[in-house]
Amino acid sequence: MVYEAQIDNPMVSWQMLRAAQLIKQFERFLAQDGSLQNAHALLLLEAAAAGAAVPALDNSPVLEEAQAFIKSRPRFFGSGARGDALALLPPNGFLPQGSEAKRDRPCIEVVKALSTYQVLFDALVLREHEPLEMAVLQEYPLLILADCGALSESQQETLLAYARQGGKVLAHGQLDAGLEEALRQTSRLTRTQDSDFAEVAMARFTAALRQVMKPVRTARLTDLRVGLRRNASGGATFLHLFNFNYVPGKGLQAMENITVFSSIKGVVSIHSLSGGQMPYALQENEEGLAIQLEHLPLYAVIEITQ
Repeated sequence: MVYEAQIDNPMVSWQMLRAAQLIKQFERFLAQDGSLQNAHALLLLEAAAAGAAVPALDNSPVLEEAQAFIKSRPRFFGSGARGDALALLPPNGFLPQGSEAKRDRPCIEVVKALSTYQVLFDALVLREHEPLEMAVLQEYPLLILADCGALSESQQETLLAYARQGGKVLAHGQLDAGLEEALRQTSRLTRTQDSDFAEVAMARFTAALRQVMKPVRTARLTDLRVGLRRNASGGATFLHLFNFNYVPGKGLQAMENITVFSSIKGVVSIHSLSGGQMPYALQENEEGLAIQLEHLPLYAVIEITQ
């Protein structure tokens, strides 16, 4: 199986990693209950929403439907929307560790937590000696440093300037001691306490993540079995919903009564993979929209036109 996306831009969304992980984890069971094609379709759709391309491995009806949907609706997959946070990752952050390791690399922990808790985020792989662009960082209210212990002097200076200008920084894993102290002096740093044990490290990062995300989060769902991705194009926002509700022996199952909260307001329509419109209930208040889907199949797109 092919899990690696063809990515032209070093700044990508790693939301699609969740789909790849689930496909790998459930591959044996999916093949037994006939849901492997559905899982591949989810990966294709999430990769497209992330601005990447993953090759299809067969011509099953659901994969053909997913490919046709992507091709016929390019505006759904526009790149005009940024995430609510930007994760900075070292180039070797996803290399495998030895069997004696008690926990994943901090980069993997960060991506797992961001994906599991449906954080809309982008990721920038830090290239050695390549400068960070302040104009890019300033588009995000929150930066997440994932095991960034080997930053260049120029990269450190840019991060410090970002914090001094009011940006928030959440650091997990290694971090240069001098940079950490300078960031603390800005009062914009949240630093997780390290641990040798995976469960403790993940719990600490997750608690810190939930706290710093509260004021900057623009979309969320009521069920963690649903993946979330946002795109924008032509004055409209598109929230992509990916159903990861896998039941052993039954495959990927439709879900009922899913509510999506969005701080972005506008006229709502919901599109199914087959191209039809889906029913929903809508409530609006000063904080935004609460959009309830009675039924979520494999995939749906919420369009919000302003």
